[in-house]
Amino acid sequence: MLLCLSTVAWADPTGDATRDAYLVAVERMVEVAEAAESATWTFYQQEWVEGEQQPRQVMEVKYRRGGDIYLRYVGDAYKGREVLYAHRDLPGEIVVNPSSLIPTLTLDLHGRLAMDGQRYGTDDMALDRTVAFYVTDLARLRAIGWQDFVVEDLGARDIAGELAHCWRTIQPKDRLPDLHAYRVETCIADRSEALVLMKAWDVVDHRLVLVEDYVWAGLRLGAPLSDRDFDRDNPAYGF
Repeated sequence: MLLCLSTVAWADPTGDATRDAYLVAVERMVEVAEAAESATWTFYQQEWVEGEQQPRQVMEVKYRRGGDIYLRYVGDAYKGREVLYAHRDLPGEIVVNPSSLIPTLTLDLHGRLAMDGQRYGTDDMALDRTVAFYVTDLARLRAIGWQDFVVEDLGARDIAGELAHCWRTIQPKDRLPDLHAYRVETCIADRSEALVLMKAWDVVDHRLVLVEDYVWAGLRLGAPLSDRDFDRDNPAYGF
């Protein structure tokens, strides 16, 4: 899914210096994500799913533009699990190696088993999909003249060893229910201009809950990946 920024001109000056700086940084962040041909990173994820906080998951990720994704779980949760989404070979399906004791499974990409304990499908790990909600949310907010949209500058932070600049946005989701969340924290790396942290808070049972907590650590854009990295017969994999 490639989103063309030239058709969503939400980064024009708005008259608010903090908001303008945030919009310029996010515009560049989206451009970087959309331009990435390949990447590797360590992904830290914790989500609110089906009424409860899920365990923190840590994955080594390989990504190739067009949708190819390989995941290896390296944290305490699901350690050793591997997931492969090679969209050209198995469109709409993922291959999962749950553990050495369970046979390899082929699952519907967005089926019940594949989505168990997850807010998003494996295909949504793609860098361009990760940032897509920023484009749609900011287009909606621009359409209402940025009313009740607050941007707070949180300054510089070290995110998993990467110097980044962070912002918090407070969004009028009561007025625009299709917005991603009521509150979003975004950190963009100084060096790569890529997204390295995103947290989202939404209302659950009348209270504000942290529903998404993601960190992209050690992000290497343009990593040298080949077809072998997305081949289930790769001898380095356990499929």
